[in-house]
Amino acid sequence: MIRSAKVSDASSIAKVIFDTWQSAYSGIIDPAYPASLSKEKYSVIFQRLIKEKAEWVFVYEDEKSVVGFISGKEYQGNYDSEVKGLYVLPSYQGKGIGFSLLCYAKEYLKSSGCTNFILWTLYGAQNNGFYEANGGVGLERKKLKIGPKEYPAIGYCFYLEKREET
Repeated sequence: MIRSAKVSDASSIAKVIFDTWQSAYSGIIDPAYPASLSKEKYSVIFQRLIKEKAEWVFVYEDEKSVVGFISGKEYQGNYDSEVKGLYVLPSYQGKGIGFSLLCYAKEYLKSSGCTNFILWTLYGAQNNGFYEANGGVGLERKKLKIGPKEYPAIGYCFYLEKREET
């Protein structure tokens, strides 16, 4: 079930982030970074984000607990919105949860009047194929600072309504 996140979900969201980072970018980033992550830090961050409505956050909950989430906010620039995070616990990946969360966010953004959004991820990560298969177009490039180092990133643009051909 997908629903809006509550402040009480913050520690579960932090666990999803922590567990996912342990394997998601293996071979791409310095392994010291995932090892340095703190569940408590992310729990505090998401408590604030949810409480202050600084980002929209939706969680995917199975019968027992939160196993994934998607979050985002308004974006300054060429896109209406930005997906800041889309994470699914490793043991739940490949079961359609990420797809469901992405579709839910697309509908939410469309209903909010958005016509597009961007999602940044590391270039060459396993998730690149997922975003491309689900309508993302890799149009943007930049460096992302992760810990003390910078890594090449790709920005996937998602269009929420049919674009006019020129």
